[in-house]
Amino acid sequence: MLPFDRREFLAEILSDDDAETLRHLAKEGIGENSMRALASDLGYLEAWSLAATGQPLPWPAPEPLLIKFIAHHLWDPSKRETDPAHGMPNEVADALRASGLLRVEGPHAPSTVRDRALLLVAFASGGRRRSEVASLRLAQIEEQDPVAADPKEPEGPKLPCAKIRLGRTKTTEANDDAFVLLVGRPVLALQEWLERAKISEGAVFRGIDRWGHLERKALTPQAVNLILKRRIAQAGLDPKVFSAHGLRSGFLTETARRGIPLPEAMQQSQHRSVSQASRYYNDAERQLGRAARLIV
Repeated sequence: MLPFDRREFLAEILSDDDAETLRHLAKEGIGENSMRALASDLGYLEAWSLAATGQPLPWPAPEPLLIKFIAHHLWDPSKRETDPAHGMPNEVADALRASGLLRVEGPHAPSTVRDRALLLVAFASGGRRRSEVASLRLAQIEEQDPVAADPKEPEGPKLPCAKIRLGRTKTTEANDDAFVLLVGRPVLALQEWLERAKISEGAVFRGIDRWGHLERKALTPQAVNLILKRRIAQAGLDPKVFSAHGLRSGFLTETARRGIPLPEAMQQSQHRSVSQASRYYNDAERQLGRAARLIV
């Protein structure tokens, strides 16, 4: 019933009641992956209860114990500076960490490493649609040879490079073999995320629950939009006037401001319509042009 590779470890942590609950769930036909997740979560809860109260986890858990669990995992780092007793006690955290069950420092929160990789990849790959970001699979990413940081100096410093095969999108077909390139910081951020999340197959961008566990299913397009809005708010801007679509239009606007030719920008954004893509260029050129600056 328990995952084979962790059976002995979990058997020492789970109580008889926990095992009976898992056995009941198994009889109800729950999936293998869900069973692994439930066993892991119950093992963590049992270990936390032993470390925090000195007693096995009662079943069902009383309300005060549930409140204590929440207080130990969702706390304010700034308050901890003035109140050492705030949040999870050090001895509880040390016990869980020694057992290999607690792998994060501080309160649990959505990973900034995921958000950084997601937003950099989405923008630098040409302003990908939120559905494309959410559905991105590891099999679509191919590591490339490093490229010159300055194309004019091919023997100079190098930057990491990766290729993303797009598959079927709104403007491409599955057999078009369309791809975009990532160079530099977005590649490093993506590599860091994949390494820290230990992703070796399947969806690239996934959720992280409040206990720091990586979910197996991909993020939804709506989640991509919410991540963007949350980071916009943290930057001091109004999230109501921004959306994930702004990654796409913003990419073309920024390439225009930097003087990058429209055909080169369209290769990365995969726009098929020159008239649609040039609209962003026209707006940027008018703002930067001399015609609007006759009287300043």
